[in-house]
Amino acid sequence: MRKLKESYWNKFIQLDIKQKFKRNGILFEDLVECLLKIKYGCEWIRTSKSHDNNRDFYLTTSEFSYWAECKNYKDVIALDTIAPTLVMAQIFEVNKIIFFSY
Repeated sequence: MRKLKESYWNKFIQLDIKQKFKRNGILFEDLVECLLKIKYGCEWIRTSKSHDNNRDFYLTTSEFSYWAECKNYKDVIALDTIAPTLVMAQIFEVNKIIFFSY
């Protein structure tokens, strides 16, 4: 496993309406999209924000179905946070699920 340095992650922080620092989820998904392309050598399909079947990206080949889900959380991710993705992946018979987290 490789980790990005804190100085890199600071690029993802922005002020919200309430003037509180918040990580930018769209920038995080952009990063994940680049990582998926590097790892798999092809473009993944990015889903819309609603009706996405609890996935952010997917790739379907003649042999496999892959999903990727982004969770831009700093703390430990609880099972109930990723459970909807796991359930939907079971329904759609996905071969591989990849979770990305801060």
